[in-house]
Amino acid sequence: MQYTTDAHNPADPSAVTWNTIGTITPDSDINAEAQTFTHQLNTENDIRLRIIESTGIGTSNRRMNIDNISITHYPEYDFYNGVPKQVANDNITITGGDANYNTAATLGPLPDPNFQASFHRCLTLIGTGPWTINIQNQTAQWAAYKQGGTWHSTAFANSSATLTVPAAKAADIELLTGIGNNPTVPVTLSHFSATMTAENYVQLTWISQTETNLMGYNVYRNSSDDLGSARQICPMIAGTNTSQAQTYVYEDRDLVEDGTYYYWLQNVDL
Repeated sequence: MQYTTDAHNPADPSAVTWNTIGTITPDSDINAEAQTFTHQLNTENDIRLRIIESTGIGTSNRRMNIDNISITHYPEYDFYNGVPKQVANDNITITGGDANYNTAATLGPLPDPNFQASFHRCLTLIGTGPWTINIQNQTAQWAAYKQGGTWHSTAFANSSATLTVPAAKAADIELLTGIGNNPTVPVTLSHFSATMTAENYVQLTWISQTETNLMGYNVYRNSSDDLGSARQICPMIAGTNTSQAQTYVYEDRDLVEDGTYYYWLQNVDL
């Protein structure tokens, strides 16, 4: 038994690609029990079926009786388990279970507003997992998914990226692909500066454009350009985890000697 998704082409039958989905081996005893053949074909495309002889070997008096052919319509999924699906520039294959677009969910903001998304949709993964999501894209640089408020990312290599979603009783995720820096970096800074105040203190100012899964910031200082020997000069400054620009100011009042000082800012993830 074979199927094809190609249109009928009477002018050139060889242009049609047929895919074998099973073989029935007939019994030579005409009194034998009838054989039953079943197959589940996971596709959302229109198909044509054909049943043909696989070989011409044997006597000329060959005969095959076929009856009780039925086609059962199973639930439709947006992504069938193990079946690649082309969505714009992304070819997505989800294994471990089927998946549907979650139209009731609302997309959250991109963790990096400068990230150029190729695919960004809410999905419900069906089953108990784990699920593997393989994505083929010629131009994308990163793939990521968000589950339970936490982003997980992987870089594309040779136009391919694979994400693994751990086992759960169904899973609602956001799936993202595109171009730019790692989209799940917790902080995007647009400014970091140190200025002298009228009291000869050093005022540190930094501006974050977005924060995701951020616990806060540590500030380090050294009299040389050596982060390894720098010391933390204040308790951790709590982050705000907002997608809006946020300005932070810290004043260093512990300098006792003139000279050149170097400062570093460390973000601490949740």
